[in-house]
Amino acid sequence: MKLKYIVALVLLTVLLTAAPAIILRRRSGLLKRFFQEPASPFPLAFFRITFFLSFLLLFENRSIRFSALPHEFLFPPIGWNWILDVLPIREPDTRLLYFLHRGFLLSSAAGFCTRTSIIGVLATGTWLLGIPQFYGKINHYHHLLWFTAVFAASPCADALSIDALWKARRRTDLRVISPPSSSVVYALPLKMFWLLLGMIYFWAGFWKVWTAGLEWAFSDNLRFILYNKWAELDWIPPVRIDHYPLLYQSLAALTLLFETSFIFLIFDRRLRVLAFLGGMAFHNSTNYFMAISFIDLQFCYVCLLDWDRIWAWMARRIFPHRLSVAFDHDCRPCRRIVAMLHTFDVFRRVDFVDLPNRQPGIETAPKPGLDSSAMVDIHHSDSRMPPASSDTFRELRWRFPPLWPLLPLMVLPFARRTGRGGHHSANAREDLAPSDAPQWGDAREGFWARTTLGMGYGLFAIVALCSLAKFQGWPFAGYPTFEDAELPRMARLTVHVSTPAKDMEVSIQALYRKLEIPSSNLLGLISRIFALPDSDEKDRKFCALWTEVSRATGLPRHAKLTFYRDVFRTFPEDRGRPPLERTIVYATDKCRGDPRDG
Repeated sequence: MKLKYIVALVLLTVLLTAAPAIILRRRSGLLKRFFQEPASPFPLAFFRITFFLSFLLLFENRSIRFSALPHEFLFPPIGWNWILDVLPIREPDTRLLYFLHRGFLLSSAAGFCTRTSIIGVLATGTWLLGIPQFYGKINHYHHLLWFTAVFAASPCADALSIDALWKARRRTDLRVISPPSSSVVYALPLKMFWLLLGMIYFWAGFWKVWTAGLEWAFSDNLRFILYNKWAELDWIPPVRIDHYPLLYQSLAALTLLFETSFIFLIFDRRLRVLAFLGGMAFHNSTNYFMAISFIDLQFCYVCLLDWDRIWAWMARRIFPHRLSVAFDHDCRPCRRIVAMLHTFDVFRRVDFVDLPNRQPGIETAPKPGLDSSAMVDIHHSDSRMPPASSDTFRELRWRFPPLWPLLPLMVLPFARRTGRGGHHSANAREDLAPSDAPQWGDAREGFWARTTLGMGYGLFAIVALCSLAKFQGWPFAGYPTFEDAELPRMARLTVHVSTPAKDMEVSIQALYRKLEIPSSNLLGLISRIFALPDSDEKDRKFCALWTEVSRATGLPRHAKLTFYRDVFRTFPEDRGRPPLERTIVYATDKCRGDPRDG
């Protein structure tokens, strides 16, 4: 590593070490206000649900396919060689771990044994998502594990979860029905997510500007990047943007602006919307023109939106009048129902009122402007209040979005009968003194603040250092920068196959779909094999590669093979032309069997 990079790493390390103390010592300031801003538990819980469900349903986990590849293809990242010696990759083990991992994802989304489930996602995901990284190419979805680690260190299950329902039921024994109030511990994890996203983008833009300056945008560089990607995929987009220099240079300039400004936009609520819109536009245009979707980054954008404000705006328009719900605070089942409903109350258009008895801290009368005709009662059987109708209970359920899937059940006969049953036996009443117990979770607020800050800032610092050093590893790496000036040319592996019956030439890169290996991974694997010195190891890798090709395509396995490194121009109009350069890299007639057979 060059001396200037070593100096830069040392300076960045010192800055990252001193930054927390500098921020804490200041009495005010943008950063201190940013980290001290509170939030309700609902946005964090909602992001937990969307993140793990998207991880489960949208992320394409190719670990099983890669675990079936021959071990000759292994090029482990730094530090993984000794681990693979102890824990070799086996397809049956990978299949079992794959289904276990998916179970943990589903459990984390549902909020069941949440912290244990998230740690399970982190443990199984580190291995499963790492398997494709061991075959010559680093795929950049590391942030999925980083975000999972922050979730594990946060109180993300205090709302919209099975665990929250159970905790709500338990805290009613302390005569506490109110949900956890807005707190900094629910805002800190979201801010850690924003900062990690900012690090990913900032360094990609930084290296472009540092290496090439504005010339990166206002030149043909982006056009050549497009040509090389199209050639890699053997594909051309529906709209040939390369025919419009002003357009692709403008998009390149906007890319620089977006990447370098993202981390600064997140510090202001209104500008954060620009970061969201800019990121969605950036990734979807990249997907359209380069077939690089980064869907695993896009579904993380949920955390950038202010869901409390969005839900409040929706609630005011859907439910212009608030609903008053009366209950008996001395009735334990009543308290449990109210406490559990609080865990779903994202709209906050319901007021729970203890009419029979005035309890400290409980609303005792409808607020001004309430629709007193829409009064639901949850009380014991000796109450003087009239029973509520099923229509009123349906109205109540409408105000809790997580209960919407249950609304169709209200048309069933049993639902009509039980709709009037917001009552519980008077035997369930308790003559207990009001509890002065603190709000649920207050005692652990300091714990969650320390764990979230420690995990989030630690990851932030590591990502910054890896990005500056351009370190490529697993589970940490700097993300791709595309900083270098590109030339419209590419090397590919071509195999001349000679049998007694016929001769043919095959481009290995063009077979990535049949091999079920992503084009970038196959290109990376071929490049790593090219770079090896001549040796028996290189011979084994070429034979293993041909064995995989013959298995996937039906081409003859037993043949005289000559492997060429062809350099060709990637202009779409030049496809099919003879290569600019051709070099023999390997020749054999001894690839007789499968390297994995006996």
